[in-house]
Amino acid sequence: MANPRAVLVVDDDKAMGEMVVSLLGDHGIDGEWVGGAAAAVEAVGRRDFDAVLSDIRMPGRSGVELLGELRELRPDLPVVLMTAFGSIDSAVEAMRAGAFHYVTKPFKREEVLVVLERAFEHRELERENARLRRAVERTASFGGTSASPGAIAPSSRSTARRSRKACSRASSSATRRAPSPAPTRTSRACSSARTAGRCSSTRSGTWAATCRASCCACSRTAR
Repeated sequence: MANPRAVLVVDDDKAMGEMVVSLLGDHGIDGEWVGGAAAAVEAVGRRDFDAVLSDIRMPGRSGVELLGELRELRPDLPVVLMTAFGSIDSAVEAMRAGAFHYVTKPFKREEVLVVLERAFEHRELERENARLRRAVERTASFGGTSASPGAIAPSSRSTARRSRKACSRASSSATRRAPSPAPTRTSRACSSARTAGRCSSTRSGTWAATCRASCCACSRTAR
């Protein structure tokens, strides 16, 4: 069975912090409450949390200042900030500082749970991306990079095109150099007869056509 999600709740109001921890426990999430920024940094250093839910207005260091420290300590750890004021300025400040999201007090139970679930998914994606980057770096360190199929394919197609062009040129050259077929014995005889004026037809004006027809027939017969 997988371990439950763990969320660190940071709020100087103990009653508020314990109420949030109870809410998380009702939905199978392991919550831990601390009362300030210093205790939160210490808790994150000793335990792997899936998200942090922190108040903005606290004595000493604020939730925004805590966010900056946590981003240096655990860059992939999503931080959701809570504010009782609900002002746009507080929300903008939180998001600019790198908060994953923010909720306003008093908040609805479903709202906090939905935001935390999105934070869990975000952290899983961040971890998966980090694993993939490490795998790529290890692969590159063992034997360097190799050419991808996409890089090889264009070269192969270019080589094939050059080969086809070369074959076409060679075929055309061979056709030009090929000797004409030798005349057959019959066609030579017909040609000699035409030259000498001895045609199968003695009618004036028709001997040329008759001889040409005879030569063509002879040639087809010989082939």
